[in-house]
Amino acid sequence: MQYLLIQPSSRNELIHRDTRLPMFGYSLEDLNLLILPMVKHKKEALGSMGNDAPLSCLTMHPQLLFDYFKQLFCTALTVLTVCSPARGHEVYHEITWTVRNFALQQQQKLEALGLPHVVTNPPIDPIREKIVMSLACPVGPEPNLLEPDGTDCHRVYLDHPILSCADVEAVKGSGLCWCKCQTIDMVYPVEEGVSGLVPSLDRICKEASEAVENGCAFIVLTDRAAGRNNVPMSSLLSLGAVHHHLIRMKQRSQVGLVVESAEVREIHHFCVLLGYGADAICPYLVFETVSNQRQQGLLDPPLSDKDIVQNYTAAVHKGIAKVMAKMGISTLHSYKGAQIFEAVGLAEEVIDKCFVGTASRLSGATFEILAQEALDKHSVAFSDRDCDNVLINNKGEYHWREGGEKHINDPKCIANLQDAVRMKSQPAYQKYSETSIEVVRSCTLRGQLQIKFAKKPLDVSEVEPASEIVKRFATGAMSFGSISYETHSTLATAMNKIGGKSNTGEGGEDPVRGTDPENNNRSAIRQVASGRFGSERLVPCNGRRLAD
Repeated sequence: MQYLLIQPSSRNELIHRDTRLPMFGYSLEDLNLLILPMVKHKKEALGSMGNDAPLSCLTMHPQLLFDYFKQLFCTALTVLTVCSPARGHEVYHEITWTVRNFALQQQQKLEALGLPHVVTNPPIDPIREKIVMSLACPVGPEPNLLEPDGTDCHRVYLDHPILSCADVEAVKGSGLCWCKCQTIDMVYPVEEGVSGLVPSLDRICKEASEAVENGCAFIVLTDRAAGRNNVPMSSLLSLGAVHHHLIRMKQRSQVGLVVESAEVREIHHFCVLLGYGADAICPYLVFETVSNQRQQGLLDPPLSDKDIVQNYTAAVHKGIAKVMAKMGISTLHSYKGAQIFEAVGLAEEVIDKCFVGTASRLSGATFEILAQEALDKHSVAFSDRDCDNVLINNKGEYHWREGGEKHINDPKCIANLQDAVRMKSQPAYQKYSETSIEVVRSCTLRGQLQIKFAKKPLDVSEVEPASEIVKRFATGAMSFGSISYETHSTLATAMNKIGGKSNTGEGGEDPVRGTDPENNNRSAIRQVASGRFGSERLVPCNGRRLAD
């Protein structure tokens, strides 16, 4: 039997009229800024560092569940030293001694506390060290290592976890006796409303257990049945519920979990699904949408279905490898199911049922809220008013848009700041301060805090003077290269003038900096990185180089 790489859409309409796109929360930015660059160039689109949009738990727009999770990364070992004109040689010797003895010190501390030894992995360069990384992974029932036999080979070995539509259909239609597959729908009737989500999660968990008991080697969680009468459940929520249910029932190692979802499209989505137990993923709506764009003449160049699948898959490979590399993980087998994430803004009931063991220091969205957001997107997709679903919504998540998502750096704030700097206007700066505080309150957790004033104010004589407070100020370790030479040196100059500390970052700094006694732009804190990232020259404050 021959399967199609991309199944033709059942809707012979313009791309903006495909009701699946608003139902699964797609926006024009998703298509133009994320998906199309991946298909055309086989890699993620470049973007600036940082995200000034609100957290998922603070935004007024419905969010995908993936956005509530933040990837945890390891931190490379660095040694920070404060340079002193009188202690140049001592600083260098302290650095050398610290690097040589750090591991021994940590080992002794752990032994004294009776704790096991812990070694943190340094990040990997996924490009230069590609040879040590692999996304290949066996999928299916795991054999008993203590009782090896011929059935140990009854597994599917995938070169990567991304499946085309043809791959998923091959898994579903396999006629092998050891490769039975059960398809479970991640949807529930729209008439059940908000209260239908949790019972539906219980239903798919029960169906998954029954499938394992019946000898199924694979379970495909799919939302293809979503439509006018059925609301799709979050693929991550469904996967997490099934994954942990099978663990509790001691059945997880007996089956492979495949996610076939229209919801998945970004690198982060794939990583979260893999981190919570998915063995393979098929983003079918991405493939079908790009194929439809080609048929309508919107894809330049007009790639074939094979090229669309291969290019997008290659981009996802690079993205997953990049994320794994930041934690020093070289194989997908080590990353899959590891749950190296932190949840921000999810209620305890959601964590306990679907994401057991995940750190969640801030509660928030409950099952009721998640269900309501899914229903809101469904109602927009199938609205009786044609204008509501003709165009895909553009929330302005990446680019500021009037009436869209709020951003800390919005045009109003930037305009007020420019006026304040150019005209040296105190009223303009006051406007900038007010607008900046307003958007920070809307976008960040710190903006939700309120100052609690004492009933009896302290006497001014008991308050530490500002000249002493600023001595504890320090800039972040922003490397030269990530910011310009002018910005890097200006930060150092400002900190030196007020008595604070600036940090070179791992990029080091030019040895000639600091030679002007009236305008010292040398950083007070030197950061020495491991050889994996390169090293910097150690320069004391008198300007003479000590060592490379």
